[in-house]
Amino acid sequence: MGVYLRYFRAGRILEVSVLGFALLLLSIWLGGMVAADPAWAAAKALADATYAKLQKDPSNLKGWAMLARSYKALGRPLEAEQAYDRAGAFLDDQAQLLADYADVAAANAGGNFAGKPVRLIDKALQVDPQNPMALWLSGTADFEIKNYPRALETWEKLVAQLPPGSDDARMLEGAIADARSKAGLPPAAAVARSFARRARRSACSRRSGAPATSPSGP
Repeated sequence: MGVYLRYFRAGRILEVSVLGFALLLLSIWLGGMVAADPAWAAAKALADATYAKLQKDPSNLKGWAMLARSYKALGRPLEAEQAYDRAGAFLDDQAQLLADYADVAAANAGGNFAGKPVRLIDKALQVDPQNPMALWLSGTADFEIKNYPRALETWEKLVAQLPPGSDDARMLEGAIADARSKAGLPPAAAVARSFARRARRSACSRRSGAPATSPSGP
């Protein structure tokens, strides 16, 4: 399961992580009922068969990456990380897979982003600076170490990508509000209103011939 589920459920962005999380909970609560489900049994059998095949062809880096995603969806994060480890250079230009790898690595570290997870996040953002999962994880990593200004900067890039008013946008806006509060900053809405008031005063001053006041001023 993905560590960022503690804060955010981005429907399409995090679909695979949500699936893995749901399966994990069901496995704990319902025991053999999940394993007995034909669809999940088939998925597990396919993953196990793929693993056996890759053991005979370990140079198939793409195969290891796809197996890692399957393990994550099946709620097997330790095996997912191990498979990603073996995917090697195939991941180098795959921002989404790098972000997914980082998420699994952080989850296996108990939510700690230091070291490997943050290196993977940075690499994903080098490949694609706008990757939604990587942006979310990067902001979360900064939030965890109380670097709230940097978390805000990153999450504000992400929220601009989301449909206004969507569940995902509202959830992220809640995280942004929390970060602003912890950073001792006023709510974003209050800042926007203050800026608008200064802009109106500046416009009135220009119309009246008085010296203009910069909107960014006090």
